[in-house]
Amino acid sequence: MNENVITLNKNLKNFNKFQNDVSQVINEVDTEIQISNHLILLIEMSDELSSLLNQYVNDISLISNGIINYNILQPETLYNELQKVSTKHSLPIPLTIENIFMYYKVIELKSFIRNDILVTSFKIPLVNGDKYELYEMFPLPVPHTEDTTLFSYIEPDKPYIIISNNKYYYDYLDHLDNCLELTPAKWLCKRISTIKKITLDIENCEVQLLNNNHMKNLPKSCKTKNFIAELEIWHKLKFNKWFYSVTFPTQLSIVCQDPQ
Repeated sequence: MNENVITLNKNLKNFNKFQNDVSQVINEVDTEIQISNHLILLIEMSDELSSLLNQYVNDISLISNGIINYNILQPETLYNELQKVSTKHSLPIPLTIENIFMYYKVIELKSFIRNDILVTSFKIPLVNGDKYELYEMFPLPVPHTEDTTLFSYIEPDKPYIIISNNKYYYDYLDHLDNCLELTPAKWLCKRISTIKKITLDIENCEVQLLNNNHMKNLPKSCKTKNFIAELEIWHKLKFNKWFYSVTFPTQLSIVCQDPQ
């Protein structure tokens, strides 16, 4: 009987030890699982932070090159701010959801660092409502009827001229560096301080020709030049239009993309 009791106690002791060992192993496994979960979470947070930092670096790089990223100025934010501005000022483009992305073309971006903080400002041009017709002038040689090798042309004063829609004002432009093409045939230009008034006795070749479609003779103010040559000139315009001047009749071929 005593031996059985001793054996039982010994077995109980061994079982308790085994149970303690198993519990310890389970606790260690739980601890490892928790540590693994924390490590996975830490890695995910690190990846997210790295992605966010890369995005900031990319945005700053774009800012330094004058490029606006939608992450920096979201279209919804821009639209809401422009709505506030439009109540007091005239905007260069009709403010609609469809047109909001066109504003990214006209925004002037400036950035600087102050007190270790990157500051970005956005400048949007306002308009005064004045509308002008923009003409690009080409010295197109015109052959004489009696001699097709003899050409005459008008030498323009400047490459461009603008005339107000009401035909009251005009000015010349050397270039379009201060203008931005919003859509085909529509430009936005900075204020021109040298606008001139069109008077009844104005002596300006281009203005007189553009304002009078029924003029039979060239104005005396036009600078005409003559030359003799056998030539064929083709100058491509927009919208599938051409200026041309030829000495002799020329055969043309029209290539259609649609075989029908």
